[in-house]
Amino acid sequence: MFYSQIIFKICFMLNKKRTYLNLSNEESLLFNYDIIVGIDEVGRGCIAGPLYVCGFIIDKTSFKYLNHIVIKDKNFVVQDSKQLTRNQREYAYNILKNCQHFLVCKSNTEIDKNGIVSCLKDNVLSIINMVLSHYDRKRILFLVDGILKINFEKDNTKLVFCIKGDSKYFCIASASIIAKVCRDEFMISLHKNIPNYDWDKNMGYGTRKHFESIEKFGLSIYHRVSFVKNYIHKFCFLFVLCCIVCV
Repeated sequence: MFYSQIIFKICFMLNKKRTYLNLSNEESLLFNYDIIVGIDEVGRGCIAGPLYVCGFIIDKTSFKYLNHIVIKDKNFVVQDSKQLTRNQREYAYNILKNCQHFLVCKSNTEIDKNGIVSCLKDNVLSIINMVLSHYDRKRILFLVDGILKINFEKDNTKLVFCIKGDSKYFCIASASIIAKVCRDEFMISLHKNIPNYDWDKNMGYGTRKHFESIEKFGLSIYHRVSFVKNYIHKFCFLFVLCCIVCV
C-alpha cells in the first residue's frame, strides 16, 4: 500500500500541469518603484565556457507591452529557463530581447583566477552600475536570484535576494531566459570550432560524455581547470569511500 501511494504521487507530479509566470508581482511592485530589475545567472556550475549574468528591466512601459503579449500569445511563456524547452526559450527570447536589458559575462580564465563567487558578484555589481548610470534619480528595485553577500546602499534603491526567484518573478525568469539563450548560442559557436566535447548538447556542463571527451582529448582553452580538478577530486573521494565500504 505504501509503495502504491508513492507511485501515485510521482505520477501525479509528472502529470501536473506546469504553471508559467505572469506580471502580477511586478505590477504591485511598480506602485512603489519606477523600475524593477530582475537579475539571474547562467553557467555557474559548468566546467567549460563563461558565466553569463543578465539584468532585465521592467518599467510601466515595458509592463504594458509584456502584459499584453502574455494575455494574447499562448506561445509566449516565461518561467525559470531550466523548466522551458529550447523552442519555448527561443520564442520567449525573441520577444524579451526587445525590452531593455543588460548582459555581462566572465570568461573561464577569469573564473579560474578569481573564483566563481567573486565573478558572480562582479557581474551583478556591473549590472547594478549599468542600470544606475542609465536611470538616474529613479526609484529602483533590484531582485537577484539566489543569495550573495553584496554590500550595496543607495538612496531610492533597494537590493533584494530571492531564493528560487526565477520561479517567482517574471523579471528574474526573463533574465534567466536571455542569459541562457545567449550563452547557449556562444557554446554552440565554440562547438563549431572545437567539436570534441559536444558543447552544442551539454553547453559546457559536466556530463559523463563530456568527462570521457576530456580524458580522450585533454582540456581545451575554454575549460575551467579549477572546476575540472574539483570534480576529479570529488570522484576520487567517492571511489575511495566506496572501496572502504565494500571492504
